[in-house]
Amino acid sequence: MKALSQYDPKPVIQTALAHPADVLSIGIDIAKDTHIARVMRGTGEQLKGRLAFSSKPDSLADCITWLRALKRTYRAKHMFIGMEPTGLYWLPVYNALVDALPTFGVWQVAPQAVAYSRRMQTSNFSKTDDRDAFLIADLIRQGKCCRPIQHTVVSRHLKEQLRMLQHAEDALIIWRRQLLTILQRVMPEVLDGVKEAQADSIFKFLNELPMADIPEAQWVSERLKRGRSRAKLTAWYRRATAATSSIPDPDQWHKTWQLAWNGWASARTQTIYSKKLIDSSVASHPITPLLLSVPGVNILTIAAFFAGTGDLSQFTYARQVEKAFGFDLHRWQSGKMDAPPRITKHGYAPARKMFYMAALSASRSPVFKDWYQRRLARRNDQKKLPVVIALASKLVRICFKIAVTGVPFNESLAITAITHE
Repeated sequence: MKALSQYDPKPVIQTALAHPADVLSIGIDIAKDTHIARVMRGTGEQLKGRLAFSSKPDSLADCITWLRALKRTYRAKHMFIGMEPTGLYWLPVYNALVDALPTFGVWQVAPQAVAYSRRMQTSNFSKTDDRDAFLIADLIRQGKCCRPIQHTVVSRHLKEQLRMLQHAEDALIIWRRQLLTILQRVMPEVLDGVKEAQADSIFKFLNELPMADIPEAQWVSERLKRGRSRAKLTAWYRRATAATSSIPDPDQWHKTWQLAWNGWASARTQTIYSKKLIDSSVASHPITPLLLSVPGVNILTIAAFFAGTGDLSQFTYARQVEKAFGFDLHRWQSGKMDAPPRITKHGYAPARKMFYMAALSASRSPVFKDWYQRRLARRNDQKKLPVVIALASKLVRICFKIAVTGVPFNESLAITAITHE
């Protein structure tokens, strides 16, 4: 049986409030350590019930028991629970309540709505846990809430794998900068005339050099098989050898270098491993070959699409998917002021980044190049960012249509569609 939390909350709450005395609204203020839950009737009456709990399994079990007891005590026929999606702290609470209380409605309330409600209801804008819990309960009672994106097993795994990949790539950048900083301070001669993309080979060589005294001819001959020229390898060897011989304290330098090298090598290994996991997960999906036919879309883009959308059956049209990725526009207007529209940037940020990179790649493909150039030429400021975002949003809609219908990407239809925009 489908849990009540998986339904659209507005019609459910509106129907239940035909008899407001039979409805209880629970607001939970999520924090890092201690969450606060407060109770409100469907009539708007604030009740004395209060619970402070944490995300530990025993404390969550106590919260579930307390909620069931509340429903019995007040003889409520309906109980609706709301919380803000605060960081990652809300997920254990939400998942525990949805699994244990399928007949209760558990939904999320936007932080902007809570902040606006706080400003409208009191002149004191300070935040307290109890006050925000009541505000959340009141917003749930008014139906100002929504369902979180419902995920499948595959989308949950992909989301976790993308998170691990992001952490590994961030660590790789940090350690790589550390290695470059060490070289620039101690032996800048090694990097003279070397492109940043070629620095990895210098890293590997310098890590080997203090370990063993390898003759030049042997070192060069071993690396010729990797596609590098003899002249370049010889220059690298002589440059690094001259630099390391001039270090005042080679032992201390080597310890510092080795620490940064181990961090860089570990992050590099983790990045490669995470990409292999994502490749294997995405390659087994039946829709993947069809999505790969879209210009600019690669394996990571597809993984981000599945991780951001979750269960595709919860979306009825493509604009909803755009909102899930934050590509929908909002406009600020007040009096004579009319600010240019901007994307909301709500939803799954890694997927938004992946589709932005995919749009940059697709803008150079024959399918989208003419459309991209025309849209760019129509802009007087010649800023390409809005055009790239428009193309990224279009790629989201194309991927959604392919995933739902199973129809392969049709280049002629794509050209016709973008011509009439």
